[in-house]
Amino acid sequence: MSALPRRPIGFGEILDCSFQLYRKDFAAYSSIALLGLLPAKLFWVLAVDALALDASADALLGLGSGPALGAAARGGGLVVLAVLFGLLVDLALAGALGRGARGQELPGWRWCYAQGAKRLHRLAAAGLAVMAVVFLAVVGWSAIVAAGIAVSTPVGVVAVPVALAGGFVVALWLLAGTAVLLPVVALEDSGALRSLRRSFRLARGARWRAAGVIVVVGVMTTLPTVAVAAFSGAWDELVEGSSSAVAATGGEAWLWEAAGLLLAAVTTPLWVACKTALYHDRRVRTEGYDIEVAAGALAN
Repeated sequence: MSALPRRPIGFGEILDCSFQLYRKDFAAYSSIALLGLLPAKLFWVLAVDALALDASADALLGLGSGPALGAAARGGGLVVLAVLFGLLVDLALAGALGRGARGQELPGWRWCYAQGAKRLHRLAAAGLAVMAVVFLAVVGWSAIVAAGIAVSTPVGVVAVPVALAGGFVVALWLLAGTAVLLPVVALEDSGALRSLRRSFRLARGARWRAAGVIVVVGVMTTLPTVAVAAFSGAWDELVEGSSSAVAATGGEAWLWEAAGLLLAAVTTPLWVACKTALYHDRRVRTEGYDIEVAAGALAN
């Protein structure tokens, strides 16, 4: 039996169904998340350490020195690895939660990660496409704001709020359009651009609701991890680069990182469960997915 209602569900019900789906196999989902988040966290800690050394080398030897560039290259490569492992965790969880939402037997972690690895390049490519759009939008927005500030005319004064409103609209459009991109990539056999188009098509007509759900759950699941990072001093080390993040705080830093890792293993499945419930609702509303599921159940 499906773990999600076979009918359209509202804003509050999406959140409630996400929690129910999350609680049903909490231990299994958290274990799957922890398995992939462990190397992601390790790469992130090493990246912070390398980038802190990069900043220290800049201060001691001058900007653009050989040691600084080498540390920056290592740090950048480690950040990429951390991001890729994070995407792999999301895909593995989306595959598991997709089966759980349909009332199917929960697969093992090997199946989840094998399926996620097959689709990792699609999600990464789709993410790069979205980042390109964001970059172009930020460049255009910054140019309009700068021109509006520089030109002290009525047109210049109006340009700034118009640019701000346009930036908000673009942000909402992207947030809502990519709200179900993860389950689309994980559960459907489509390429990167086709998955992007399908995600935007499913969000059509409910952009405010989709964006609202993602913002609410995003805040709920991100705040604990951000709080741990703030208390551990990891952000200060990365931004200020005063010294090595690990050497500066010793064993206490690793305890904070372990706490952040455990929190992420608890909150990440809820984040993916929310996207899964939203994906289910959009398919029911736009494609009659509930009728399709009921017909399949009767046929079996």
